[in-house]
Amino acid sequence: DGAPDSDVLNFFKDSKDQIWCYSMNGNLAIIYDGEIHKKTLEGWELASVKEQILSFVEFDGDYYLSTRHYVWKLSEGELERIDSFSITGHFMIENGSLFFLENGIQPTLFQLIGDDWVDLREASFLGRPQAYALMFKGRVYSYNYTDRNNAKLFEWAEDDHINVVSFSFGIINLHLRDKLIYLLTQGGVFIYNPVTQLIEEYIANFAS
Repeated sequence: DGAPDSDVLNFFKDSKDQIWCYSMNGNLAIIYDGEIHKKTLEGWELASVKEQILSFVEFDGDYYLSTRHYVWKLSEGELERIDSFSITGHFMIENGSLFFLENGIQPTLFQLIGDDWVDLREASFLGRPQAYALMFKGRVYSYNYTDRNNAKLFEWAEDDHINVVSFSFGIINLHLRDKLIYLLTQGGVFIYNPVTQLIEEYIANFAS
């Protein structure tokens, strides 16, 4: 009861122990004191962004979210559009810094420095837009799905070295946990170790 709507897409816990939840339609709600609210602990009213949210992070007391077509900043209850990017993408936090990886034919990685988004480098090797991306120890992990029967995981280092791992299944999602990267694919879950750069485990028939 009280959920933003029937299709909750994801949950996010912030530094105040509030649990944010958002739906396929971009509606936001927040959980604290065991109840679902439409206001934060500070009394901020939660507005809908009216389309699917791709990423949601907290940074320096503010919240940043990207949707299928736009990029947003939620600060002191005010939702404002960020127009620094040519296309939407994904927010990532690494070592206390905020990054944004654009989707698109020639994705670009940006870092927030002060009040400015600084263009770091281009990731044209990714090809078509990627659905998920994450950062770990200075490396960006994402994938393309030009061919859903031959998807590729890209590990992109700061010196522009690229490591590629191919899969015979389409990749659906990436998740970082305990210094390992879990890849949900159409044929199961693969566990990738960034240190050894090897697939260490495969759980078959997890996804369909």
